[in-house]
Amino acid sequence: QKIIDDEVKAGIKSKTIRNSSSLLESSLEYAKLPVPTVALPALIKSNRPWLDADQIKTFVKAMEGNEYEIPALLALHSLRRSEIFGLTWDKIDLKNNLIRVEGSIVSDENSKQVFKETNKTKNSRRTIPIMIPRLKELLEATPKSKRKGKIYTQPQNYLWEEINRICEANDLPLVGVHGLRHSFAGLAHHVGLPEQEAMLLGGW
Repeated sequence: QKIIDDEVKAGIKSKTIRNSSSLLESSLEYAKLPVPTVALPALIKSNRPWLDADQIKTFVKAMEGNEYEIPALLALHSLRRSEIFGLTWDKIDLKNNLIRVEGSIVSDENSKQVFKETNKTKNSRRTIPIMIPRLKELLEATPKSKRKGKIYTQPQNYLWEEINRICEANDLPLVGVHGLRHSFAGLAHHVGLPEQEAMLLGGW
């Protein structure tokens, strides 16, 4: 219990502490050893805003012509921020209307941006269809000479700020990049994708 209390005081996330405790509990049970009774911190549910189908239409229309339109639409296709920053042109298959999500850009222990071959979870490496016609239109309109390297090259915070600026100007929830990713679930439901398929496409 003292270890758990110390981790709570140190600011370790409740989910991490609970997951670690569950692993320890399962190991003790497997070894037929007594499992101590401990008080675990409550999970704090985040109430992240997201866009419904009609709001997505408003957002997509409002983003037209914006220099951050492509990365915003990628977020609406379920890509995490780190996945958008790590996405390269060779992962875009316009012939088959697909995006391969493989790798990400994350901060290392020195706050330096580095590329990781792996994604957040094993389910995060995935291939998703381009569902919003405007995204395909923009990708195809990009000259072939510019289809090299990373798709998004601006500073990371600029994308979050611009998405929220567009949302505020159009009376939409301030969803940021991650809220657009969660809006993908609503988009998938709107176009009739089964829930299991939407989870696979979203890397959940």
